[in-house]
Amino acid sequence: GQGSDAALRFLRVPAWSQLIFDTLVSRPVLRFFLQLSQRTPVDGGLADYAYLSSHQPGAKNAPLRFVAGKLFTPGIVDTYRALSQPTLVAYGRDSFARVDQIDTLRRLKNFTLRDFSDCCNALIQYDCLPRLAAEIDRLINPT
Repeated sequence: GQGSDAALRFLRVPAWSQLIFDTLVSRPVLRFFLQLSQRTPVDGGLADYAYLSSHQPGAKNAPLRFVAGKLFTPGIVDTYRALSQPTLVAYGRDSFARVDQIDTLRRLKNFTLRDFSDCCNALIQYDCLPRLAAEIDRLINPT
């Protein structure tokens, strides 16, 4: 992703890199960000999974790259254009995702876009599972 190379270099300085990482992946901070991403209360199992997965070997890269804005893919629309299969793009309110290219995706003939922002934040599968499942069913089993 684009992001800031300078910010990533700063975040990786050994003197504070581990402290920043430990703070970002602490249980309270993970729960805070999970709660920002969904409207329903955060499930304890999901919070535990986020904690455990953030403490696996090599996991230190993702939080630091996220803070530096390096996890986003600026050319993703070109990747999506190459898809020929029917594709569902379901999105809600997400403080961390860009939706400025939604109109471009809307014009792709094999894409179906569904805006869940009336009932969901980023983690649609937790906030609006029945509605999301119905959309997936419509995509898989068109009438």
